[in-house]
Amino acid sequence: MCQDFCVFRIQEQVLNKACLSLNSLSHRSGIATLFLPRQCQDGKATEIFEVHNVAQTARRSWFLGGSEVISDGKLLILTRVDPTFLLIPILQAISPVNTAQGNYRTADDIFEDGATKLAALHASRGDSFDTSDRTSALDILQLCQYESVRQLMGNVCECKVISSELICYRFSRPKLLEYLKKKIDRLGRSALVQKSRTLNRELAKDGLLEVTNEALLPMGLIKIACDLVGQYVSPEVQAEIMETYDFSLLDIHLKQIQDDVTIATKEVNRVKNGKLNNNTEEKKRKASQTSTGVEKLKKANINGMSKLSSFFKKTSEV
Repeated sequence: MCQDFCVFRIQEQVLNKACLSLNSLSHRSGIATLFLPRQCQDGKATEIFEVHNVAQTARRSWFLGGSEVISDGKLLILTRVDPTFLLIPILQAISPVNTAQGNYRTADDIFEDGATKLAALHASRGDSFDTSDRTSALDILQLCQYESVRQLMGNVCECKVISSELICYRFSRPKLLEYLKKKIDRLGRSALVQKSRTLNRELAKDGLLEVTNEALLPMGLIKIACDLVGQYVSPEVQAEIMETYDFSLLDIHLKQIQDDVTIATKEVNRVKNGKLNNNTEEKKRKASQTSTGVEKLKKANINGMSKLSSFFKKTSEV
C-alpha cells in the first residue's frame, strides 16, 4: 500500500551530488517540471511525485527535533501525480495532426519517437528543459522503464495484444476524454472539494452554498473539478472536456450575479460621485459667501484716504 504523503529531509550535499533520480518531464500545458519517482513499499508499483519549490517571501528557518536549527528555510513540496498525465503530451506529440488514427506501436517505439519530437518542439520554442534537450529525452525514456507507468497506457490508448510479451498501443482521443471525465465526476462528488476552504469560498462567492441554489451546487462542483483537472492538460483538451458538460443553467446564474455586481458597483460609484459633487458645490458656495462687515467695508467711501501701503514707504531725507 502506497502512503498518502511523505516527508523528506534532503541534505544540501545530496542535491549537489545529484543523488536523487529527478526527472524533468512535461505536463501542465507543456511546462517542464521536475518529478521524483519513488518505489512503493510493495516493491512493485512506482509513484511519481511532482516537485514544487515554495518561494520565500521572507527569511525563515527550520526547527528540527527541538534542538536543531537550519538557517536555510527552503521548502520543496512533493505531491503525488497520476503518471497518465505525463503520458498525454508524449502520445499527443506522435499522434497525427488530422483526425486520422495512428498506427499501433510498441511502448518503446512510442516513447523513443515522443522523446525526440518533444525535445525538438521545446528547442524550437526556446523553452528547453533545465539541462539540455538530450537530458529531457532521456528523462522521457526513463519514464518508460517503470512497469507501473506502462500499465497506465491503456487509460488513454487502444491496446492490441500480439502475444503475452508484446502489446501495441494507439493513442485514442475518445479514451482520453472518457478517462478525464471519470476523474472529474469522481472529484466533483468527492467530499475533499467541499472541505477545501479555498474552493468553499469560490462556491460561496458564486452563491452556490445558498439553499435557493442547491440544485446548481452539483454542477458548480463539476465545473471546479474541470478547472482542477484542466491544470494538468493542454488548453485544447480542457476546452473539449468543458464542451461535454451542459453548464447553461449555471452560466445563466453566474451571469446574473455578475450583472448584479456591475449594477451595484455603478450605483456605489454614482452615490460617491454625487456626494463628491455636492461637497464641491458646498465648498464653492461657502467660499463665495462673505461676512456683513466685509460687505459694509466694500461700500465705504475711501476717497481722500491714504492707502495702507503708504505708511510703510521710506521717507525722503530733507
